[in-house]
Amino acid sequence: MADSVALPPQALEAEMAVLGSMLIERSAVETALDLIAEADFYKAAHKKIFRAIFNLHEAGKAVDMVTVQGELKRLDWLGEVGGPSYILDLIHSVSTAAHAEHYARRVHDKALLRELITTSTKIIEEAHAEERDPAELLDHAQSRILAVAQRQASTGFLAPKKLAHDVVEDIERFHSRKNPVTGVS
Repeated sequence: MADSVALPPQALEAEMAVLGSMLIERSAVETALDLIAEADFYKAAHKKIFRAIFNLHEAGKAVDMVTVQGELKRLDWLGEVGGPSYILDLIHSVSTAAHAEHYARRVHDKALLRELITTSTKIIEEAHAEERDPAELLDHAQSRILAVAQRQASTGFLAPKKLAHDVVEDIERFHSRKNPVTGVS
């Protein structure tokens, strides 16, 4: 038992389910993109499929089995991810996209646990080295753990065009009020 190596935290079924949900429902794509990133996936094939879906979504194209297979072919990844049959397996892994948010959160949570393990391992290695001042090491450890905690609190990806649209709306709203600018003009 002591010789066995523990696998990093993962939820392959949730990864499959969120990708399957994204393939069958447009709203699931937007929900998932708000909660997870490519790096959150444990399985390399799932990262590539997510990247293909992300590319299509960003280009304003439809996301479905046919378009994702086309994007994977364009990237020369279709064979690497298991071919068309694996894409079909993803779709069949869910009966509805209604739980996409739950699956995405599960994938994200497992990614956070992996990141916490990696960060903690680095902190332990540095502590064993004993070459640094303990106070400095503690500050460094706190900042690393805080970075993981902040990633947990993040809401996900915002597209630049969405962000720009929101900023323009704010500027127009402030301009229409005709109130003096507070702060530095």
